[in-house]
Amino acid sequence: MTCKCKFNGHNQFEYCCYHNELINKKSHVTNNQSHINFVMAFEQAYIQYLTEQLQEEAEEAADSDSDEEFEEADETNQTNPTPLPGQPKQNNPKPTPSPLPSPTPLPTPTDNLFERLKKEIEETQIENAINLIDNKTIDQKINNSKLQNNQIDQLQKIHGKRLRQLQGELYEDNVNLFNRLDNVNDLNRLFDNINSDQVMTLIQISTLLQIIKSKILKIQQDIEFNEIKTEIEKETNTAKLEVDWSDKINSAIYLFNKQKNTLHHLRNDRYWNLRGNEAFNKFKKDIENETFINNLLDGNLYDTLITTNILLNEEQKKQLHELQKQQIVNNIKNEQIVSRLEDKGYYDSRIDEIRESFLSNRKLEHLHKLRRFQLDKLQALTEDALFDTLSELLDYIEDLEELADESQITSDIKKLNQTLLTNERYVDQLNKKRKTRYHNNLYNNIEAAINIETEIKKLQDNWKIKIDAEIDQTFLLLPKSIKKIYQIREVRIATLHKPPKRPAEDPNKEFFPTRMPDNAKPIRNTSGNINVQISFIVDEYKRTLNADDKKKFNRIKTDYVKKQIKDTHTKSKAGKSLLDILYYSWVIGKDDKFLLTKYTKTKIEETKILIKNIDDYIWLISTKKIKGTKCKRLAKNPKYKDPAQYPILFNPGKFSLTNPLGFPEEYIDDEENIKQIIIQY
Repeated sequence: MTCKCKFNGHNQFEYCCYHNELINKKSHVTNNQSHINFVMAFEQAYIQYLTEQLQEEAEEAADSDSDEEFEEADETNQTNPTPLPGQPKQNNPKPTPSPLPSPTPLPTPTDNLFERLKKEIEETQIENAINLIDNKTIDQKINNSKLQNNQIDQLQKIHGKRLRQLQGELYEDNVNLFNRLDNVNDLNRLFDNINSDQVMTLIQISTLLQIIKSKILKIQQDIEFNEIKTEIEKETNTAKLEVDWSDKINSAIYLFNKQKNTLHHLRNDRYWNLRGNEAFNKFKKDIENETFINNLLDGNLYDTLITTNILLNEEQKKQLHELQKQQIVNNIKNEQIVSRLEDKGYYDSRIDEIRESFLSNRKLEHLHKLRRFQLDKLQALTEDALFDTLSELLDYIEDLEELADESQITSDIKKLNQTLLTNERYVDQLNKKRKTRYHNNLYNNIEAAINIETEIKKLQDNWKIKIDAEIDQTFLLLPKSIKKIYQIREVRIATLHKPPKRPAEDPNKEFFPTRMPDNAKPIRNTSGNINVQISFIVDEYKRTLNADDKKKFNRIKTDYVKKQIKDTHTKSKAGKSLLDILYYSWVIGKDDKFLLTKYTKTKIEETKILIKNIDDYIWLISTKKIKGTKCKRLAKNPKYKDPAQYPILFNPGKFSLTNPLGFPEEYIDDEENIKQIIIQY
């Protein structure tokens, strides 16, 4: 159907019966593609109308040319009329020669004005198209030109034709610009420019404004849709997806129902995916922390829970079932208790309960191999750790009883399995280290015992037999040797053959009490903590004193002695041996010969120092001094003389203005002065 729109005398649109009816029918359509299609169709109809108008004008111009030719032919017929029937023919006169063309008339001022206006109209461009509309510059010039009517009509036609051309060009330019823009702000500026345009027709302006509005709406819809879609895809809170995002979609400004439904489907998918992921992660964590294999087997706890869970998809269920099987392997790999991995142990029994079809690409024999491998690995680690511990103990132990062949450490060394030891650890090497420690400590003890032996016969017989029977030259470290210990024994025998010297009497002997060692228990209490053991030693020592001496060993001294023993025990490396030696020597009164059969010379000497400090404190220091009420001082030596002067020293002489002859200079040395004061005191 061809549109027949109504235009006024100046070719401006007034009314369109067909399109106006369509516009009324489509007025309810707002933000969808059908309205955009309708507007574009209307645009095509308008272009068609312009084309038809141009064709009609061309046909009118052709008709006017044919009319002029027809008038010329009539004039020729009038000069040579056709004779009526019955009339005699007239002789044709000789053709008269055509008159010479009259000279071309000179252009009049009116013709010049017409041509100027025509040229001005034809040369008008888009920038100045505003001049072509009604009641503007060109229209006013034509109306005020006082040209002939036919000239005015001709100029109006040229004016209307040029205006329509420029309107079409301007319309096409705006359409091209519209197609290039995809920014709302730019489209809004284009909308304002077109809305205020005075050149294009109302139909053109209306069409452009409608398609711009539609495009802006489409862009705003896409922006709002993509923003909500992106945020939904990022959301990890199921509560927000269920409530907040549902409200936000429903309250969207630019979206139409189809887009909202799409977003709701996306929101629901995201919600259930999150719920499924939460369930998946919980199952995964529980399975990875599961140590009870029965729960991991097919048909048991996790297998049933995973299969019946509606939140998990098939892929997640498949992954969790595979994780069940892998966790059985992981539990065996991570097991640290040897007894659970042994044959007929926990894992051996659980593996036999598994159906091989449940393991997919695994076999029961593979699980048994893994169990045995982990068992060997743990046993090797345990064996290596035990070897290293025993080696460190041998560096620390010094007592002969703890290093002897019947000791606990010897038994532990024999129990080591050489096949499980790694990294060049050998049982024979550890046993050799023990024997080396034992024989070198035994050598030191025998040497110390020989030096305090007072009976020549024992040195000649007993000690010779002991050396030959107990010391093994193979394990002695240089410079120790059997030959050297024999030389020490010979020197001691020779010393005893000489007349004995009278031992110097101890001036403090009279202050020490006479004790009764038999009153104490022969073996000390080794149970309880260190404070209990020290209290037992001190209490047993008091039982060896008489009533008067017990009074001197009062509560204040008792507390201090306990503290002294505890401090020494804390700082000493001897540990338990220190308390043993203290009890044997200080309480029971065993001699060094007895102690050397059990403990090293170093530990005995360390304990002897502690015993001397305790005895000096108890029996040589008064109670008043302990309380801090009085300081007991020695009587002044009657032969003592006060120093005449402080010590004066001399530096080598130096020549100077104050000492031109270079005499030695006197000075008082502070450090030497303090030493002299202490000596005099």
